[in-house]
Amino acid sequence: MEQEHGTCYNAVYCRGLKKHFGRGKNKLEILCGLNMSVPYGAIYGLLGSSGCGKTTLLKCIIGRMKIDGGIVRTLGQSPGARGHQVPGRMVGYMPQEIALFMNFSIHETLNFFGQLHGMTNSAINHRSEFLLNFLNLPDSSRLICKLSGGQQRRVSLAAALLQQPELLILDEPTVGVDPVLREKIWEHLLEIAKSSLKTTIIITTHYIEEAAQADKVGLMRGGRLLAENKPSVLMAKFGLLNLEAVFLHLCHRDRLPNNDDSELLPSISEPYSDTEQDRGLLYRNYSSGSDKIIFNGSKNEISATTAYGTGLAKGHRVSFQKKLLVASCVPSCKNIKAVSGKNLIFMKRNISLLLFEFLVPVIQIILFCVSIGGDPRDLPVSVCNQDVDELGTLFVGFISNTTMHLVMRDDINLAINDVRDGLSWSALHIKENFSMDLMTRLEEGPRATNATIDGSTIDLYQDMSNKQIAITIQAKMLETFSLFTSVLLESFGYNSNLGSLPIKLAKPVYGNTATTLTDFMACGVIVSATFFLACGLTAMSFILERKEGLIERMQVAGVNPQEIMIAHVVTQFLVMMGQVSLMLLIAFVVFNITNEGNLFYLLTLIVLQGLNGMALGLLISACCETEIAAIQAALGIMYPFLLTSGIIWPIEAMPQWMKHISLILPLTYPTNAARAIMGKGWGMSMTIVWSSYLSTTAWIVLMSTLSFVIIKIKAI
Repeated sequence: MEQEHGTCYNAVYCRGLKKHFGRGKNKLEILCGLNMSVPYGAIYGLLGSSGCGKTTLLKCIIGRMKIDGGIVRTLGQSPGARGHQVPGRMVGYMPQEIALFMNFSIHETLNFFGQLHGMTNSAINHRSEFLLNFLNLPDSSRLICKLSGGQQRRVSLAAALLQQPELLILDEPTVGVDPVLREKIWEHLLEIAKSSLKTTIIITTHYIEEAAQADKVGLMRGGRLLAENKPSVLMAKFGLLNLEAVFLHLCHRDRLPNNDDSELLPSISEPYSDTEQDRGLLYRNYSSGSDKIIFNGSKNEISATTAYGTGLAKGHRVSFQKKLLVASCVPSCKNIKAVSGKNLIFMKRNISLLLFEFLVPVIQIILFCVSIGGDPRDLPVSVCNQDVDELGTLFVGFISNTTMHLVMRDDINLAINDVRDGLSWSALHIKENFSMDLMTRLEEGPRATNATIDGSTIDLYQDMSNKQIAITIQAKMLETFSLFTSVLLESFGYNSNLGSLPIKLAKPVYGNTATTLTDFMACGVIVSATFFLACGLTAMSFILERKEGLIERMQVAGVNPQEIMIAHVVTQFLVMMGQVSLMLLIAFVVFNITNEGNLFYLLTLIVLQGLNGMALGLLISACCETEIAAIQAALGIMYPFLLTSGIIWPIEAMPQWMKHISLILPLTYPTNAARAIMGKGWGMSMTIVWSSYLSTTAWIVLMSTLSFVIIKIKAI
């Protein structure tokens, strides 16, 4: 019964409120069975030193933090109850930090929060005009970053007042400001309280002297209220002249063993009245000189001798809040539209960042196509041609001048020393009797002696420390010798194909003989670039907004993490489409990268990787508290993915156990599918293609779900 009366009679009603962080030995009690009651239409000053739990209490009241014990009722219901607009429109919240979008104008800031609260444009404009005059703010087109600290705080207050909330919560609005501004803020609060009886105001502060202007104060220490009443009542009760002395007295008293301050927390159990007029009269008739409360101007008096919450410390059981702290599981189009608009304004105000987002993938694909996959050129090769006849010189003449730069040496030891000294990549030795022994070898065929075979053999001494260059030189030498023998056989009347290897390279089923490593890696580079750019941008934007208090402020206004994520997807999708289009245009048109498949399949697959990257970015932002931690996490993820997803080298070259790990990574299936689409022209009928869509979707769902779970756990 007392709970029902307290809930009906008070805008905020807490009983036995408990909250802790950590577990076991690391468990830290923040709120310890706290009892609190805030009447409708009152200014409630919550006093306490830094670290006593004031901000935690406020977050529990507005549903931003789950309680571990007790009950809390805000404006008649549990915060976060389905359909209850707490958090939401019924609450105006001004946090300790500025928590505003610095690149927004005053008008854009108020318009954004007005949209979140479902206000019409005319209502937003009307309220904005009033608040600009009321708070003495400059022109609404001024950017927040161009305002002074005091003006920024007043804009923050205006955002909290915009929708005319029933409950206004101000978390240390006067900290760090000059006394003149502090006085002006209190003047605003008193004027609001007098002009709007619906609004209940809770203000936290550690400036005790300023709280004397409140209708009711709560003195908080160590996670509980030491006393709660009108300032004049508390000073009269202890015979002290100011609240600071009262607070000091209560702190000393709290240190005494077996101390019970429950008599300082009055019970409030008046009959319930559901009219705004009654609530207003209740506020006006709150007695300042007695422990009795007169309801609606009548003679009915209710005794406050029974201590509020006295039995709580005696082992009485309390209820636990089990509901999720969200108003609805269904995303709100209104909120998504507002947050998307906010993101678009942010992009418009940061053109340099937007250009950077477009230029980075363009630069990446250009650098890749220019630098990776082409044949090495102008490789120095030392040649020692000791052949006394003309065939050795003829062979040297067939060597490609584009690929290799020949350095002639008279002695093979000098040529080999060039390789040892790093002056050449290979040393080529043609022996003295090369021409004679080669002709003898052709004439005698299987009867040729080992000496003849050795004399007609060209020796190639290579630097194998760089295998790619060594393989290139080997391939070019074999190609040169094949051409040389064909010409030689034809000149002597033999069939020119006689010198060919007995293996014929037929027409390729897929691709062509001119396919390079660039074609192999291009699809993986495009997929990974889209993935990691989306990951980094999403992670950084979420962390920066959370660090500045913007995400919490949006959530207090009723926006849930799903809506924030969807809004970021909507805006980043536009950027991502531009990035992907530019990368494909440069790859296919400028650098002529092979694409045999359906462009629609390729485009949708790459866009999915962008969404996949956004999901990973959200997960990183949920786990990391700072930008540095997020960057380190992203880099720590990026390189293993690049190395193990088949982007640089086929996964078939990996050990079997590593191959199994690679197949479950987010980029492996998409990379192989993109390669199959571009190189083979495969479509959705092929398993490797449709399975990549399925794999990517599964990863998006998994990482998004993990992100929301972590966000929810951290909010507890």
